[in-house]
Amino acid sequence: MLPEDMGLVIESHGSKIYGRLLLPAFDDLKSTCPLVLMLHGFPGIEQNIDLAQLLRMAGYAVVHFSYRGVWGSHGDYCLSHLVEDTFTVAAYIREHAISWRVNPEKLYLLGHSMGGFAAVNAMAGGLNVNGAVIMTPYNIAHSYLFDRPAFETLTSCQDNGYFRTPSRDFIENDVREHAEQWLFEKAAEKLDTDIFYGFISGSKDLVAPPDVHVYPLLEKLRERGAKVHHTELCDGHTFPANRLRLAEQIVSYLKEME
Repeated sequence: MLPEDMGLVIESHGSKIYGRLLLPAFDDLKSTCPLVLMLHGFPGIEQNIDLAQLLRMAGYAVVHFSYRGVWGSHGDYCLSHLVEDTFTVAAYIREHAISWRVNPEKLYLLGHSMGGFAAVNAMAGGLNVNGAVIMTPYNIAHSYLFDRPAFETLTSCQDNGYFRTPSRDFIENDVREHAEQWLFEKAAEKLDTDIFYGFISGSKDLVAPPDVHVYPLLEKLRERGAKVHHTELCDGHTFPANRLRLAEQIVSYLKEME
């Protein structure tokens, strides 16, 4: 019998990254459950561990992990690595699905902020999942191209030691190389229109204002005929006033995906 919590050490492009598997209580030891892969936001802010526990209580297995270069994981932090690590962990989940008693045909992404960026661009790059919930996604390419003060505010966090980079301009060089393809409106052209997308934004979000970071992506997906639902809560970027309401909405979206 598996423990309800397992620490994970996963090899990603030559570096060890660390994560955790949370399993729900199984009434039937032969049963399997869906799994949610959680993608956290910008280092030093919010990991959404409370949502992981609430999803477990709702019957979902959850994997959350730290990308290269943050919160103990080895390697260097940059936006390309977020996307690559998402592919790596999804493959690792599918490799262990049988032993974990999870259903590989019910693998869902839950991305918040920069994790929303990782989810969108991993799926645009061909990551096959069965649905995605995207919360206050951050369109880093838009900030780089059209809002330099916002971009520079993010990259200045290197001075706080939140993440490891080999040089001061490592992240900016990475974004410069990929900015055009990472723009949400551009990435949306490559997203699978046969799966369900649930978006959650905050009307008081000053970090990723919905009119810049959410609505254009929604519009492009709807133009392409994708199955898109959107909920906007009267809250900020990390939903401090609506954590239970947030969890309920996530579960509601996931149930529709099943």
